[in-house]
Amino acid sequence: MLREAVPHGGILINRLVPEKEREDWIAKAKTLKTVRLGPREVSDLELIAIGAYSPLEGFMGQADYQRVVREMHLANGLPWSLPIVLSVSEAESQGYRVGEDLALIDENQSRLAVLHLEEKYPHDRQQEALEVYGTDSLDHPGVAYLHRMGDVLLGGKITVIQRPVHDDFKSYRMDPAETRKLFHQK
Repeated sequence: MLREAVPHGGILINRLVPEKEREDWIAKAKTLKTVRLGPREVSDLELIAIGAYSPLEGFMGQADYQRVVREMHLANGLPWSLPIVLSVSEAESQGYRVGEDLALIDENQSRLAVLHLEEKYPHDRQQEALEVYGTDSLDHPGVAYLHRMGDVLLGGKITVIQRPVHDDFKSYRMDPAETRKLFHQK
């Protein structure tokens, strides 16, 4: 008999809006300032929402970010190897206030989620490159990506209104809750 695995951090996170609340969140998101996500950030958003990044409930705040970069652990001590962050330019960050909600949109302007902005903090790309990737060479794809990111990181929990649409590999796309149920049945 298989023993049920405990999610990293002890709780399987779900940041997806319940269907009965979805229309209200869509209406709210239409009134909010927006932050445009790139493909990697859209992927991170979905992985946070479905619990694949448990125990994260949103994009990392400064304490988690700094500890992950320096020690490969979250601020609470749990092991974590890569920062999961949302970056914007310094100019963009000036338009956002800590404590406000922001609509997170994709390249098609679809409102995917709401970020409950808890922190804005500087992005130390140089330290992150050296600590996380062990190099500051732009030949490394992770370092090259860091240098395309903004100077300010936004941290806070997310509420996901709509998941990104995927047309490929549909039969293999299962959320952690679904795979747990399938494993339990077997």
